[in-house]
Amino acid sequence: VEAPFEEAEPPPPQHQRYAWWWKVTCPAGAVVRQGPHLHTAVIGTVPYGAHVQVLQKVVVVHPQMGGPLRRLRIRATSYGQNDNDNDDYDGTATVIEGWCSECFNPLSGQRGTILQPIPLAVPVWYRQVQPTCVVRRGIELNSPIVRTFELPPGNPDNDDNGQPSNGNDDDDDDDETTRMTMIPVLSRTYTQHPIQNCLQRLKLAPRAYASH
Repeated sequence: VEAPFEEAEPPPPQHQRYAWWWKVTCPAGAVVRQGPHLHTAVIGTVPYGAHVQVLQKVVVVHPQMGGPLRRLRIRATSYGQNDNDNDDYDGTATVIEGWCSECFNPLSGQRGTILQPIPLAVPVWYRQVQPTCVVRRGIELNSPIVRTFELPPGNPDNDDNGQPSNGNDDDDDDDETTRMTMIPVLSRTYTQHPIQNCLQRLKLAPRAYASH
């Protein structure tokens, strides 16, 4: 399943096209480091309430951390302010990209989340681009399969052999276009494995998940 087929607004820049937006929920903000490990240098702090794009998730395991720590690679924009009391925007913007913790480190003595995904207001329709979309009962890939979605014959995303098309087909038949498989997505989440690069999963219904 690929990114939303229909967008309410004009397509954003390429690096934002498939952005997943989260919100900083920690009152102290989210500390951003150069790498996923906590010994890497701090490059900034994203303030409470700010919206950030989450690009990747890993699970860092270290004996001194008190347990696995979920780390998110984020991109955020910081807007400059004038040196006055009304906090006017001064026209400057700085993009910061690095790693934040999703939740507090257990050894910090604090509990709770630092970043949380912004829920979808309404289901988003995604277009299936692979011949088969496997739906599993749970988030992890080892959970049981509950059903599959198959692209219908003659789909413009498939060639004559049922494989994804290379996009060079000149056939603009509207009847075929309407036969594409559209799948409603309720929310997005991440797996916990593989820990070195967790996978994005799409929630289609209660206890029904597919890969992005």
